[in-house]
Amino acid sequence: MDLFQGYKVEKSRDEIIVKIYINPSMTEFSKEFHSGEEGEMVCLEDQVREYIQETLPDLKAAFAKVMIGSLLISTIPLMETQAFASEQSAVEQRSIQNREKVVVVIDGKVQQYPKAPVLIDQTTYVPLREICESVGASVWWNGESKTVGIKKQEASIAFIVGNRTANVNGSTVPMPPTYIMDGKTMVPLRFVSEILGYHVEWNGEYRAAIIRTSMDHGTEWVPAEPPSAPTQRQVQMQNKEITEYSEEDLYWLARIVHAEAEGESYEAKLAVANVILNRVKSGEFPNTVRESIFDTKNGVQFQPTVNGRIYHTPAIESIQAATEALEGRNNAQGVLFFFNPSIARSFWIMNNRRFAFKLGDHDFYY
Repeated sequence: MDLFQGYKVEKSRDEIIVKIYINPSMTEFSKEFHSGEEGEMVCLEDQVREYIQETLPDLKAAFAKVMIGSLLISTIPLMETQAFASEQSAVEQRSIQNREKVVVVIDGKVQQYPKAPVLIDQTTYVPLREICESVGASVWWNGESKTVGIKKQEASIAFIVGNRTANVNGSTVPMPPTYIMDGKTMVPLRFVSEILGYHVEWNGEYRAAIIRTSMDHGTEWVPAEPPSAPTQRQVQMQNKEITEYSEEDLYWLARIVHAEAEGESYEAKLAVANVILNRVKSGEFPNTVRESIFDTKNGVQFQPTVNGRIYHTPAIESIQAATEALEGRNNAQGVLFFFNPSIARSFWIMNNRRFAFKLGDHDFYY
């Protein structure tokens, strides 16, 4: 028996809406849908989209209203369906190709999830409900709008699956994209954990994301059985002399490079990376990459930490520039400051520091 028995296309203001009518005899299905389980909601939405694609392939509808008779049971957004499906397919392909084990450790305990964590574009993704339960956060899910809510004490996060922004404690900030894989909503581990107030570190040797929920718990962790084959990082260390750095260093350095110098030349990106590393080594600023980027001792140092661009996924060239800087190529020796005079609100740097050189839109100072 067919699930859908017909449709009706309507126009509301400037939007086209298509009503999809479920066969009223499919009462058990409608009960399951109202239960709100993630897998069931995704199943119905997928079937609605497939039905529309087959029945009305050229229709540019904004929403689908799922009806049983005159009863509305769900509203499904459609405008981003094709792009979202394409991205989902690409994500699935990347996760298949990346079969390296990713471990999540919380306060020294390895977590076991029904959907294994995956590494996508240098970001660890974990199943939403399981990670929230692991750290004691509450979570709710609205299948009609694909909206997720997470709350832990005073911290709150809300977002729509597939979107690249989230509402964090009442403010809109960029976030890495979220995905639905095998019926599970997968969220970026670091983004969620750090907003909830936890410290996250990446152990590249064992490919482990290590979460510390309080200062009483250390981040040192060694698996019961060490890896039998050398990691990519170990091979690099054996083949050439490079400056030691962590995956966390690369994570944040690539993001500040992308946020500050997207669209700039490679040399400009490299110089931005080296300004951060010069600060780390200078003794005048915090001695880690992340702390130097988020330093506010003398005011906000880098605007992307305030406007949220620091959380954008970096382009390949930004990652390459950050990596090369970490490995010792410094095209900005001794330089500690940079700014874009065309958009700057303060000219303290220009008035108080010695000019070094100009690359693209940025002026660099000692």
